[in-house]
Amino acid sequence: MGVASASARSTMGKGAKTCIYAANCCAYQALTTDLVIGCAGKEELLCIQSEACLAAGKKSFPIGLIKEEGAIIKCGLPCCTYGLVKPTVCIAGAGECLCVKSAASFPFKEGLVPSCMCGICFLTCLGPNTGCMAEPPAFTAPGGAPVADMER
Repeated sequence: MGVASASARSTMGKGAKTCIYAANCCAYQALTTDLVIGCAGKEELLCIQSEACLAAGKKSFPIGLIKEEGAIIKCGLPCCTYGLVKPTVCIAGAGECLCVKSAASFPFKEGLVPSCMCGICFLTCLGPNTGCMAEPPAFTAPGGAPVADMER
């Protein structure tokens, strides 16, 4: 397994540890050698805000009704939260599971998808980085509740 991992790292573009395998307009999916044990994601789609985290080493979310700036109502369980908010974006979110990372945003946003992107089968022809096995834009990792939000 160690030989395969070293081989995978060396074939990704320009020594990158993460490369885009698909992108369409305001979203992309990438493969990475930085494995996450479990899954984590954070998304806002019009008026629905959600977070989920089943990743090792991440903090759990508060349970019950959560008071948060900008939320009309927000409920939480240790593994996820869902809330109703005043819409500020069409979509903004990121997620990671094992060796896959993904992000989407419209309007475009730094830390997610900064500009229009297009790519398929590891070939990116439009976006901040182009080429074969191109590195994705800076990725804001989701998951886990901030320590300050935890109540026991």
